[in-house]
Amino acid sequence: MKKMDNKRSVKELVKRYFIMLCGLYLTAFSVTLSVSSDMGTSPISTLPNVFSHKFTGLSLGVLMFIWNCILLVAQVIILRKKFKIYQLLQLPLSFVFSAMIDFTNKYIIANLPIESMFSRILVLVVGCVMLGFAVTLTMKSDVVMNSGEAVVKAFADTFGLNFGNVKIGFDVLYVVLGTASSFIMFRTLKGVGAGTVFLAVCTGFVVKFFTKILGGRIDKFFAK
Repeated sequence: MKKMDNKRSVKELVKRYFIMLCGLYLTAFSVTLSVSSDMGTSPISTLPNVFSHKFTGLSLGVLMFIWNCILLVAQVIILRKKFKIYQLLQLPLSFVFSAMIDFTNKYIIANLPIESMFSRILVLVVGCVMLGFAVTLTMKSDVVMNSGEAVVKAFADTFGLNFGNVKIGFDVLYVVLGTASSFIMFRTLKGVGAGTVFLAVCTGFVVKFFTKILGGRIDKFFAK
């Protein structure tokens, strides 16, 4: 990525980081939407969401930042000497992402009337579509990876495995850890639900849809 960035013009890099930040905010928005549905959230956010029910003095954004820091440390352990200094950019990226979650939760989601089952399902579906669109934007920006994707790539590259298969494995691991943590702390499910399964299954299809219809147009936007 570093060599690739050197070949890009300043104007193109500005565009790519702008698209990345748009994708980052939409990801934060989608997380808060799914959490507000009270039906579970995306696999990567499951553990912080579960712990937010236990440590109520900490916001979801703060817990997400702590979780992303743990994932960054995991990358250092997996990659060892192959870990590149520029990958530490994930740290400020995670901080911004966490701030976006708390901002959206406090000033936007708090004002939405989410009470009936219909509204909860609607919010979850909208969150899924938004997450798929956000992932498409961040993938196409091709600059800094978020910690969740970066740790999957680190594991896949180190052990010569398929990225997609490793991603599925990590998602399953996140859900299992979240479910186990919930039962240990509450003796029931909190922060994990049908919405978690829905997002795990459907988000990939939404990403494929948006990549197919928008991928070429985004590339043209960068090339102009």
